[in-house]
Amino acid sequence: MEIFWLGHAAFKVKTDSGRVIYLDPYQLKDGEEKADIIVSSHSHGDHFSAGDIKKIMKDDTIVLGPESISSNLKQFDGQPIKLGDSFDYKDLSIELMPSYNIK
Repeated sequence: MEIFWLGHAAFKVKTDSGRVIYLDPYQLKDGEEKADIIVSSHSHGDHFSAGDIKKIMKDDTIVLGPESISSNLKQFDGQPIKLGDSFDYKDLSIELMPSYNIK
């Protein structure tokens, strides 16, 4: 597994099997790999950026975020999630953990 910091609070995780997961994608450079899963932690524009999500989406990308942004998720057929939720995606098992927006 490789973890790449993309600036600000954005990360890309690439699994050994080649799956690509983005966390809080923001101000992404053109040409980034397409995502299998995108997770946004909350509604602030630097954590949920519709423009950046569009850059890395493909037809079957799963977009996830908390209930508080469920209306924003709809444009991507996204799914609201709760902390502590876990789910399986192909060869991955993913559990959502709390994080904090620290000044």
